[in-house]
Amino acid sequence: MRINCDLSIYGLGKLLLSIQSLREGNPGEFQLWSIQEAMDGIKRKGYAWAIAAGLNAAAAAIAAKFFSYPLVRYGLVVLFNVTMWGCYVQSLKALSSLQATVTNFATNFLSSGLAGFFLFQEMMSVQWLAGALLIVIGVIILSKSSIERKISID
Repeated sequence: MRINCDLSIYGLGKLLLSIQSLREGNPGEFQLWSIQEAMDGIKRKGYAWAIAAGLNAAAAAIAAKFFSYPLVRYGLVVLFNVTMWGCYVQSLKALSSLQATVTNFATNFLSSGLAGFFLFQEMMSVQWLAGALLIVIGVIILSKSSIERKISID
């Protein structure tokens, strides 16, 4: 049986130490924590990819408003959208589709709103701020949920 996971060097080293101590007949708490730490690292990396996807989606919207020359505008919109999809696909490797989608959406929504306020002097209402706060709370709740990570087993 083989498990495919994307682990950092640190996480992989701790996992290998855990496997070695299990082989030596020394099971204990260390093994469980090192595997959990490796999985947490993978999940953090998934959230980083989802946030990067949201930021790229917002950058595409900003480029569509900010640049007046059509070739530059469309080129940047395509570039940011292609990058956004690449980041989003990477986030799906570590997170559930719900967690990746909601994190991507929330980052896009918040960064687009803040860019509108700071770059284009758009007004922010109290309702927008309340909605943004509820979205952030929802993302935090989802990130703490116990949705199992997809692991492919051969």
